[in-house]
Amino acid sequence: MRRRTGPTSRSVTSSALFRALLAGAALSLGGCAGTDAMTGVSSAEQNQGRTIAEESCASCHVLTAQSAEHSSGAPSFGDIAVRYSPASLDRELQAISEVGHYDMPVTSMSPSERERLIAFIESLRP
Repeated sequence: MRRRTGPTSRSVTSSALFRALLAGAALSLGGCAGTDAMTGVSSAEQNQGRTIAEESCASCHVLTAQSAEHSSGAPSFGDIAVRYSPASLDRELQAISEVGHYDMPVTSMSPSERERLIAFIESLRP
């Protein structure tokens, strides 16, 4: 069987390819709903991180992007976001989970809790 060639078959093929690419792009973008384009972190993860911060950190840290110290003298999460990369922040949080940090008590966090807390802190980066 011979394949048809000519302008008609080419436009059908181009049209089908275009529709397939468009569908793929739509599926890709659909999966990104609520996801920060720069970090790839979902807003749900950031919100979960904020909840962890409110429950475990707010007694000593200001949880906003503002550069402000809490009455305890602890830096704001905004300042922490500027000071630490996500990788170094993960190391610091792991140490806090195991032995504490300066005046901070040991605060146990699972790797997924650390990940969510970092997502929240990173959302405060200017």
